[in-house]
Amino acid sequence: MKKFLLCSLLFLLMQILIIPNVLAKQANYEADKDALLNSGLHMGENQLDLYWFEKGEKLFEIAEFEKAIDAYTKALAINENYTDAYFKRAEANLELKNYELAKEDYSHTLETRSTYLEAYFKRAVCSYYLKEYQNAIDDSSVVITLNPEHGGSYLIKAVCQQRLNQPDDAIITYQTLLKQVPKNQKQIIQTAKDMLKRLGIGPEK
Repeated sequence: MKKFLLCSLLFLLMQILIIPNVLAKQANYEADKDALLNSGLHMGENQLDLYWFEKGEKLFEIAEFEKAIDAYTKALAINENYTDAYFKRAEANLELKNYELAKEDYSHTLETRSTYLEAYFKRAVCSYYLKEYQNAIDDSSVVITLNPEHGGSYLIKAVCQQRLNQPDDAIITYQTLLKQVPKNQKQIIQTAKDMLKRLGIGPEK
């Protein structure tokens, strides 16, 4: 029953993330730079990395995630410091459930944007699916510190605490969520209430 409840909670997060059931392989474009620059596009490096990034964006919008990954990777072959390309490639890999690859690119993103909350949150999601529960708790805690109203981070943190057999900590996390998260996050709030009830604890008054 406990396992079923945790799976139900994660189903909520899956709905939020809208992750399809597809697998993908990521191509290696280390040698692509010269070939791209010598192509018929006749663009300079700065224009060409933007060209591939924007192409990736269009492909991402129509759920062509494998092709989007290829485009973002080409942008990074030209400009290895392209933070937005790392983040969006991570997003595409997360959609394809390539959690290890997605986590790596979220980490690259955070190397230059250390307060990027969405990258911390999504890396926490990846860590959960990789069964790296403490890492997920750590990243969720960073998000909560920087934005105490981020409901999804409380849920990830609490479910990981349950996975680590820390029910008392999970209860505190759910109760804190109910105090801090705005009322318009109705689904997240109701989930926290349901989990507390099933843990035998009513919400604090």
